[in-house]
Amino acid sequence: MKIHKISIKNILGVEALEFAPGAITRITGGNGQGKTSVLEAIKSICKGGYDATLLRNGQSKGEVVIELDGGLHVSKRVTEKGAYLTVTKDGAKVDKPADFLSGLWDSLSANPVEFMTAPQKKRIDWLLEQIDPAPVVAKLKAIAPDFDAPSSANALAVMEQARKAIFEARTDANRTEKQARETADVLAEDLPEESGDVAAKLKAARQADQKLRAYASADVQEVTADARAKREKSREDEEREVEELRNKYRANREKIDELHGRNLEAIENKYNLKIEEAAAEVARLQEVQRTADEAAGRRKLLAKNRETAAAAKAQAQALTAKLDKIDTLKKQVLESLPIPGVEVIDGDIHKDGVPFDRLNTATQWAVAIAIAKRRAGEIPLICADGLEALDDENFAAFSAMAADSGLYFIVTDRGNGPLAVDTKGSREAIADVLPKGEV
Repeated sequence: MKIHKISIKNILGVEALEFAPGAITRITGGNGQGKTSVLEAIKSICKGGYDATLLRNGQSKGEVVIELDGGLHVSKRVTEKGAYLTVTKDGAKVDKPADFLSGLWDSLSANPVEFMTAPQKKRIDWLLEQIDPAPVVAKLKAIAPDFDAPSSANALAVMEQARKAIFEARTDANRTEKQARETADVLAEDLPEESGDVAAKLKAARQADQKLRAYASADVQEVTADARAKREKSREDEEREVEELRNKYRANREKIDELHGRNLEAIENKYNLKIEEAAAEVARLQEVQRTADEAAGRRKLLAKNRETAAAAKAQAQALTAKLDKIDTLKKQVLESLPIPGVEVIDGDIHKDGVPFDRLNTATQWAVAIAIAKRRAGEIPLICADGLEALDDENFAAFSAMAADSGLYFIVTDRGNGPLAVDTKGSREAIADVLPKGEV
């Protein structure tokens, strides 16, 4: 789309200025003469809202106008009360002019000069903004459905965020798997063999112990009862016998007591060893039961940790597969950049396999301007500040590439004296259009 005329009146440091832009329009002049004001005035057309500082000091109204092919006329009028954007096409006003204009022109499109001097990461960001992130996000959703893609980011940034989230999830899964596996290994150390149904054996041993104690008690009671009965009989006999027989029965009782003692000792000898053995068996089986219970708990915990480790390992493997898919997608995206021969390799821009900083100056400018062109839209107008910093060789390389780009570049460049406009695009050219009125 051809741009026929740009006019600025009472905006920022510009009182009145009108020119028909060429492929490269140089805005020159000494410091404080309003070079940057020209660019900011043009770019203000697409800025929303009201900014009272746009008005030139002491003025009540100002205006920026751009006339283009197809009967397209764009103007922004600024007063002390507000800002008013008007777009007409073939004499008819366009509804929602800001939306209409934003679809045709990116007033903040990449400045090739800034691209040339920007850090490596910023260059890549500008380049990747040329890629529509929507298809990439759709593919990422297929790879990682739980990933919540940011609403505004370039394709590579979205992939990096997805990769970071999945990488962190895989790290957590690997950590869980490692901890569970190590716990399982510790639990498996010195784990005793299963000892069968110890509880039943312990119950039987206790019953045997109780039975022996019952037999011993019954025998003691029987012997004691027998002795008591014999004493009673002896007393009865003693009462019936005469005094002279008393000693005889006393001796008899002593014999009975002695016999009772021997009988008790015999009973004790008979049962004590067996009771001790039974008690020892009970204690042994209790210890076996405790060990079995502890081993059962360890086996249960061991199985749980092995299960956790297996699940975490499977999760980590699945996440690794997702990371591989994202890396493949990233490679595909970086290999399909919309500028021929340009790709991103190992975090740097390459043209035909050569790193950007090793390209010759002309090729570097070709890449920078190609990126600017991709962003320019249907109104191919780019405002670029800072060309004063370019040496003559770089400016010549820029001019050569810019002239063939099909874009309109309005640039600030070195110069002395009052504000001037040069539409020839050469530092040797004489300005053919000068500002109207004071600046």
